[in-house]
Amino acid sequence: MMRYPVDTNVLSEAVGPSYSVPRLCQSLSDLGEEVQLHCLQDASPRWNFPIHPHRQWAFPAQLGVSPAMYRGLRLAAHKANIMHTQGLWMMPNIYPAWVARKKDCRLVTSPRGTLDLWAWARSRWKKMLGWPLQKEALLSAACLNATAESEYRHIRRMNLSAPIAIIPNGIDIPESPLPTENHDHKQLLF
Repeated sequence: MMRYPVDTNVLSEAVGPSYSVPRLCQSLSDLGEEVQLHCLQDASPRWNFPIHPHRQWAFPAQLGVSPAMYRGLRLAAHKANIMHTQGLWMMPNIYPAWVARKKDCRLVTSPRGTLDLWAWARSRWKKMLGWPLQKEALLSAACLNATAESEYRHIRRMNLSAPIAIIPNGIDIPESPLPTENHDHKQLLF
């Protein structure tokens, strides 16, 4: 584990995948790997690897339909050995499966909890409609990434046969402790 200075201004800017995915890309880039990030929105300019934001259709916004992203990923697949998609249920998580199978490129998919029972319960009918397309993309993955043993079980419950690597998200450890505030109440971190 490498220690990096933690910019507390950035901590409030982005959390979850919007921080951990670019951070993973940065770590790989720091190790000398050629990395690109394709996304639907602009990312912080603080990263020193190529970021390709793509415009999406305004409707239906929740699906993230972006012909520009599909074209960008198709071009990137010519040079890529691995494509790694994060999350499910949006077109940017389907496009890599479509382009990787046409090239000599392996697909890694990180569902990031989106196959958990509580996630299925949210907008269940939409997920049932989209499941055939999403399942096809999952079946084309060379490897699935679970961040915990519980996520591994949720993935296997869906009868997906690809190998699963259990790799927790990396974290940045501050070089010095963050300032603490004196609170008279308990805090819960999630």
